[in-house]
Amino acid sequence: MLRSTEVLDEALRTYRVLAPALLRRSAVPAVFVLASVLFWTRGFGPRLFTTTSPGSTTAQVAESGFVLAVGLLIAGPLLVFGVSEATLQAIALVTPYREGRTLDERAASAAVRKAFPRTLGAGLWAFLIAGSVPMLGFGMMALGGVMADSSDMAGVFALIGSLAFFFGGIFTLWAVGAYALAPAAALRGDGARAACRRSRLLMKGADRVPGGYGSVWSVYGVILIAMLAEWGGLELVLTYVPFSRIAPGGGLFAEAISLAIPFVVAWTLLPFWGTAVAVMDAERRVRKEGYDVELLAKG
Repeated sequence: MLRSTEVLDEALRTYRVLAPALLRRSAVPAVFVLASVLFWTRGFGPRLFTTTSPGSTTAQVAESGFVLAVGLLIAGPLLVFGVSEATLQAIALVTPYREGRTLDERAASAAVRKAFPRTLGAGLWAFLIAGSVPMLGFGMMALGGVMADSSDMAGVFALIGSLAFFFGGIFTLWAVGAYALAPAAALRGDGARAACRRSRLLMKGADRVPGGYGSVWSVYGVILIAMLAEWGGLELVLTYVPFSRIAPGGGLFAEAISLAIPFVVAWTLLPFWGTAVAVMDAERRVRKEGYDVELLAKG
């Protein structure tokens, strides 16, 4: 049974061993994540902080709601698509390696193609669940803003919306932990809803078996730190190396490099997340389903 730090160590060790195969398989999913990031940061995101109706609270709320809805409806599925694909690819490679089987990239790719629709469905469902409470809070705060000039209940709605938005963040943390193992369950043949349900059961504590949420949050913490370090380092290189003067195309080349930064970050960190999911899935199955006994029986 692995503690959170041991899960991280095992995931990092496995990632180092399988890095070439993992990076080959995560390049295309990283493009979808890049598209999601660019759509939000350079497209609709900045529009949340601008308005064409400075004198109308109702119009401002409507504009913000429209921008947020379009952003989530387009950028959200792109993000889920990329993360689901990269996670599934990593699990399909890591699981046989950790079980001592011969690594077969073609077989892994075939398994991923078969399981991807289920995994995407599970990912979209988890995305909706994780964002439901924060979105409810945002909606109530927006309603309070619209009612500000016409009703004494506006403050009540705004307060309830603020509380829902705050506690929605805690709910989101629970949801990303509860559904973290859904891709692994989908790869084993579970449908989208069944994979989500199995993930919740595996992550839930029972009797003397503690819950697995701490491992998920630890992995997210490490990924966040690595992302900040990697992104910051690449930004420093871009800042201090005069690409606009020394490279063909000048500023255009520098712009291309700046666009490549989120791609490189996603390309290198997505497979680590998938590797960690495979490690956590095996660890939780050992604790709750006797997975180690199953492997011994197969051996």
